[in-house]
Amino acid sequence: MTMSSLARLLLPSVCLLFAPACRPTSSDVGAELARPNVLLISLDTLRRDHVGAYNPAQTTTPELDAFAKKSLLFQQAFTHHPWTLTAHATMLSGLYPNVHGVLSDRRMREEVVLMPEVFAGAGYATVGIVDQCLWMSPRFGFNQGFGNYLVLPTGAGPKIDRFLAQVDSMEDQPFFGFLHLFDAHSDAGKLPYDSAPKFKEEYVGWYTGDFDGTLPEHPEWGHSSALMIRMNEEGVSFEDEDTRFVEGLYRAGIRTMDEQLGRLFEELEERGLLENTIIAIVADHGEELFEHGRMLHEGQHDELLQIPFLLYVPGAAAGTSEEMVGLIDLAPTLLSLAGQETPADMQGRSLAPLVSGAPLLSSRDHVVLDNSMFLGVRSTTEAAIWGPDGLGLFDMVSDPGQQDNLAGEEAWSPRLDELVKWAQAEREAMSALRDRLAAEPGTVKIDVADEADLHAIGYGGE
Repeated sequence: MTMSSLARLLLPSVCLLFAPACRPTSSDVGAELARPNVLLISLDTLRRDHVGAYNPAQTTTPELDAFAKKSLLFQQAFTHHPWTLTAHATMLSGLYPNVHGVLSDRRMREEVVLMPEVFAGAGYATVGIVDQCLWMSPRFGFNQGFGNYLVLPTGAGPKIDRFLAQVDSMEDQPFFGFLHLFDAHSDAGKLPYDSAPKFKEEYVGWYTGDFDGTLPEHPEWGHSSALMIRMNEEGVSFEDEDTRFVEGLYRAGIRTMDEQLGRLFEELEERGLLENTIIAIVADHGEELFEHGRMLHEGQHDELLQIPFLLYVPGAAAGTSEEMVGLIDLAPTLLSLAGQETPADMQGRSLAPLVSGAPLLSSRDHVVLDNSMFLGVRSTTEAAIWGPDGLGLFDMVSDPGQQDNLAGEEAWSPRLDELVKWAQAEREAMSALRDRLAAEPGTVKIDVADEADLHAIGYGGE
């Protein structure tokens, strides 16, 4: 099959490629807990390979690494969209991006039942504490189902303090908490990533270059995140030393966040909450550091799409899973572990059986990468991605860095045929869900001031 024939088949139906829904059942492990609390922690823009539990060469996440030793760690976890807004909509809805339809000018459909709504209906106190980044604002529907939805400035420390204060006020009521930490994300300061001074010194104290957040030859390009947008647009890269400096700034931001996570874990333990609280820790996406010629998160490769995913369940043994999982599986899993009914339209599967070492009824060897920017299929052995630059096909065994594009090579044509047949079956299976949610999502107006704020933290052109 040629690239052009694959394009004709896939592109007209991008929004209809979804994995079959699998109805989860409650977990035996979760059932042993008395109305457990549930806490979802989203670590915005955290690369999987910058977490020590996944890459022992990294030193940025000692607190997260220690927590991973008590948790189920998913080795093959993926986001379906490398963008804060859309990825979080998938986390809370259990739907693929092209089903929930949340984009820069579209909010969550009212017909979609979100995870916090289910918990609220079961008598849980529901609290969300998120960054002031526009994408997480109530105007996109993220407050749906939350009794308290608080938008706070960037910085993990104050958010954790506010979350703990909320927990302390709940008395004996179980809670569902959503904590969104933004420290690893690029920001609007002079330099691309902010961090605590001590960690900035630890990770970039060696730097003797002159990059201060701007390019002297292009002052009109601005600084920090806005600068990196323009560099992407113009195809400009840093010198090697400056690239390492920017990566060091990113790592310092991760370490700053990790220190606060350690404090959160300690506070929860002191309150006795770790004995009855299910905790999921994920990233919405990663970050590009020039692996494919870009910074920020606009691309289609594993540095953005493969994410950390830890699942802690009191009383369950720690372990590692090689199951292919996506953010669509998050909501069904947490609901199932807490013994709650899963909305029928959620497309993900409950991963709860894996917590107790049991197999899934519907194991899969692939993840759909499906959104407005690109379409793809990811397995442990290959990645097929259709995006603005055409078809990308990579052998993940021999080329885990996705540098050698095999699209168009005759030897890979039979595998492309298989992927296309699989895609056709997926579209047919999910067309009914698209029909039920056919109403357009509500519109969201992004004004000039909003655009400026988004540009300052690295969002341009979406």
